[in-house]
Amino acid sequence: MNILFNDLTWQNNLIKNEIAESITTFLSESVYIGGECVEEFENAFAEYIGVKNCIGTGNCTDALELILEAGGIGEGDEVIVPAYSWISSASSVIRTGAKPVFVDVHTDYYTLDPSIMEAQITPNTKALIVVHFYGLPAEMKEIGIIAEKYGIRIIEDCAQSVGAAYNKRKTGSIGWAGAFSFYPTKNLGALGDGGCVTTNDNKLADKIRILANHGQNGKNKHKIIGRNSRLDALQSKILITKLKYLDDWNIRRVRAAARYCMQLTGNLVKLPVTPKYTRHVYHLFVIQIENHYQVQGFLEQRGIQTFMHYPLPLTELEPFEHLNLRSCDFPMAKNMANRILSLPIYPGISDLQIDYVSETLKEAIAFYG
Repeated sequence: MNILFNDLTWQNNLIKNEIAESITTFLSESVYIGGECVEEFENAFAEYIGVKNCIGTGNCTDALELILEAGGIGEGDEVIVPAYSWISSASSVIRTGAKPVFVDVHTDYYTLDPSIMEAQITPNTKALIVVHFYGLPAEMKEIGIIAEKYGIRIIEDCAQSVGAAYNKRKTGSIGWAGAFSFYPTKNLGALGDGGCVTTNDNKLADKIRILANHGQNGKNKHKIIGRNSRLDALQSKILITKLKYLDDWNIRRVRAAARYCMQLTGNLVKLPVTPKYTRHVYHLFVIQIENHYQVQGFLEQRGIQTFMHYPLPLTELEPFEHLNLRSCDFPMAKNMANRILSLPIYPGISDLQIDYVSETLKEAIAFYG
């Protein structure tokens, strides 16, 4: 049996007629940048998340950079980020001139650990980027209490958590602003790159719209030096079509994760932990095991595609060497990098496929244990 890590053909086949109709309509309208369909998606997504504003961007990395820049965060400022995440969570800070300050992650949730965060706050700390990792919201109550105490703005990196919720509030609606990714493999994916910013701060939203559109607040009315970062009309059309399926697709992911947990409990596998007050949407189903490279090779030989998200903590990546960080200061991030393995998961994965992955994984663990 061959099992892809994320089989996008299942999703595409399910709604191919609607996608084709959307593209046909898009072509007939001949509005390729901006226009009504972009506004339609922005309004629909803002309503879905539960915020006043959604601003489409070229991707999630741009969204993070635009939030920081529009918020006046730059040279001399510090921004707290988790030690374990995708590089954009920290590279966006450097690209705006500020300094990322890394904090280790929680041993069970893989998100920023609030119990050790406060010690890293200085008078230069202006914001913190909370990454809702693998589809699980971070501990927003504890993080929020600390942030409020020091007057620090919370930026939510929601690239992997669209539809996830903390105490019934969707990620992207809890902090000062949220950044989303619509990369094709995400829970809500376009047919190319795309992203957005969500916020209840109208002034921030207005500033981001200007920054993302060459610094202009109207045709040829350039007010500041900006950039070009837009969610194009075609991707908006695709996302409008897919958004109505998102909750159902996330439910399917949760069911798939539950089946994995049922099959793998008690088999020398550290499984995901989900607090009762959160809604995990399982963008990824990540386990921890010993000998993860060998186990990955074993699964590959049996036709099972897996990945490692991510093989190194941010603190060990070359672009951050100038910060002179020590791995021993981030033990949880280092431990995760040495043990993590992402198993196949997507809305259309079958029970038979999950069972095959689980049984093969048990064989691999027994062989290398």
